[in-house]
Amino acid sequence: MRRAILFPTMLLAANTAILGQVRLEITLKQGTPGEARTREQLQRLLDAYDLSPWIYTKSIVIDEKAIPLSHPVLTLHTRQAKDDDLFVSTFLHEQLHWFLMERSEATALAIADLRRLFPTVPAGGTAGARDEESTYLHLLVCYLEQHADIRVLGELRTKQVMDFWGRMASQRPDPEEASRNLVSISPFFIVKDLRASISHYIERFGFQLDFQGPPDDVYYGHVSRDGIGIMLKAILSDVLPCPNHTRQRMGALGCLHLHPGPRCAVRRVQAAGCVVRERVVVHR
Repeated sequence: MRRAILFPTMLLAANTAILGQVRLEITLKQGTPGEARTREQLQRLLDAYDLSPWIYTKSIVIDEKAIPLSHPVLTLHTRQAKDDDLFVSTFLHEQLHWFLMERSEATALAIADLRRLFPTVPAGGTAGARDEESTYLHLLVCYLEQHADIRVLGELRTKQVMDFWGRMASQRPDPEEASRNLVSISPFFIVKDLRASISHYIERFGFQLDFQGPPDDVYYGHVSRDGIGIMLKAILSDVLPCPNHTRQRMGALGCLHLHPGPRCAVRRVQAAGCVVRERVVVHR
């Protein structure tokens, strides 16, 4: 093939970034304790791994309210505080966007090669980026990211990271479908003890466990039943759940359950050990 997709050339070029110890300019957007912990996490990982071959911008913003992005300033969120491998992969991913941006001509040639090989690629939905151009660009970014992850984390941990990204992508809703029908909403609950919370929903409410991970430090779980999903996450020892009834009695109602036989449902959950704090009767 004429240029062999330019990947080997671009991969070698990825090694010409700043070498040695790197001092980053890290800014906290909200100034919260969570952002400060993420800054410490990044500094610790920079000491633990030599990430200098993939650093193309030194200006970093940590914003707990944002999603990770590369431009105009590389921005990281705080949601991977307990998973160093995912955090490293995210950091490298956004840095590699800068690498390709600085090599716009070579990137355009590589994308042209991809277009000839794959004339049709997914765009939007669960399988692609926001449009075709972004999908082609991310094929390059993710290719380089995977190779960088292998050099930093090794093959096994890289496979676990890539499998995780694949699961997350497959769970994204199709925008066209979402615009027509809202199928369900999955609340996200912060919990103190993840394993106890998972057992609570399984044993008392009849939910099933769909996922818990990551394997080496389980802090996230998803349970479901009858088309209803609940996400559970144990964050840090000082980040505790705050149920509505503990804040203000008049705001104790946390969610509304519609059931064809409410009295039977209440008796069943009471028999399973659940406490009904207050009965609300609605006449129709």
